[in-house]
Amino acid sequence: TEFLATIATENDDWVEGGAVKKSLKIHYYNVKNWEDGSLYLDNFLLAVKPNLSGKYVVKNGTTSIASDMFANHTKLTEVVLPDTVSFIPYGLFENCTSLEKVKLPESAEYISFSAFENCTQLTSIVIPKNVTKIGSSAFSSFDLISIEIPDSVITIGEGAFFQGPWFTLYYGEQKM
Repeated sequence: TEFLATIATENDDWVEGGAVKKSLKIHYYNVKNWEDGSLYLDNFLLAVKPNLSGKYVVKNGTTSIASDMFANHTKLTEVVLPDTVSFIPYGLFENCTSLEKVKLPESAEYISFSAFENCTQLTSIVIPKNVTKIGSSAFSSFDLISIEIPDSVITIGEGAFFQGPWFTLYYGEQKM
């Protein structure tokens, strides 16, 4: 049986609502391709076991993560991404309703659309200083109380913080 994985990286021609994607066919059911409940192809994280819970650490050296990788993992509480990841793909944590903590890598340059949509337990996040773009609906339907956005961010997509409560926003050094 083959598994088709879709990977969108920072080098792809990005269009809001869709992307030029790289698709890879791999043998999903071959046990040799899995490592600690994760399916990697070189430095790409392509799949994780269903129903992750608690803390998950993405392997050091990982440079790309498949879109929607952790979406709907409702028992996942914390994720640590290595500093080799520079692109937070679309829907990465969408509907992770127990997610409380994410350590975004300092190397991150772009947070794609719906990356943290409906992460209702995530109350605080620091956007790394290299991020220049936050996609549409990236943090919509959330319960953030505090968010720090560096002045390197030049584009914030439509509805990036839609349907969230009032929160404290720090942009650069200024409280807004």
